[in-house]
Amino acid sequence: MKRDFKFIFNKSEIGAGTRGSSLGIDALMMAAISKGSSFFADSPAVTVNSQNHILAEPNSFKWAKHIDALVRIYKDVCTKVSEVILEKKFPIIISGDHASAGGSVAGIKAALPDKRLGIIWRCPCRFAFPLYLPLGQCSRYAIGSHFE
Repeated sequence: MKRDFKFIFNKSEIGAGTRGSSLGIDALMMAAISKGSSFFADSPAVTVNSQNHILAEPNSFKWAKHIDALVRIYKDVCTKVSEVILEKKFPIIISGDHASAGGSVAGIKAALPDKRLGIIWRCPCRFAFPLYLPLGQCSRYAIGSHFE
């Protein structure tokens, strides 16, 4: 069967308030296998470098915790999405952490710079972020992304 799509797996937990969100991708694959499906094994895929190791290291930033790692994830997601589109395939991004979604949008724009891009963005916004979110970040990164 011809596959006109490619999965992009993003196991990042940098913007997630709870550890373990990266396990969702593997759980999805295991559920498919337990149902006798080889769908994921038979489908083309690439994986984003998660940077989750940085969560065990001291944070250098007061209000944007681990922003350095999130920037690296943004860039990697952007590159992978752009490459998949330039391969004439449809990117299907599966991620447990919506904080890096801006990299997906940037990747589409990088691959199709002359096209107008419309976005319907539905994600929770928590504007009192440093007061009650464990990481002091989450979806503001996606909302605050700069797109040219």
